Amino acid sequence: MSDEEWNFATENARKCHKFTSTYIRDLAAGYRPMVPDPELKHQLSKIRIDIVNFAKHLNGLSDGDRSILLRDPNTHSIWAKSVKDELDFIDDLMRRI
Repeated sequence: MSDEEWNFATENARKCHKFTSTYIRDLAAGYRPMVPDPELKHQLSKIRIDIVNFAKHLNGLSDGDRSILLRDPNTHSIWAKSVKDELDFIDDLMRRI
């Protein structure tokens, strides 16, 4: 390996919390590194919070109220707007993976 290649592999190994030799062996065995991405983690955390809050809200309603809410066009519009950014993020993530 050239010095440039070694330095590149060493830096990527560090980002993946691996020794360089382990990282290179893992690559040869088919390992696909996923470098931690703080923005990705932040966005996924926001999406998880939204889903949990949505589920808690629905579970707190009576069957009749839940039925009315889920059939209401205004509710659909509000939810569609609120999840658009999250769906766009997931679409972008799936293109990158």
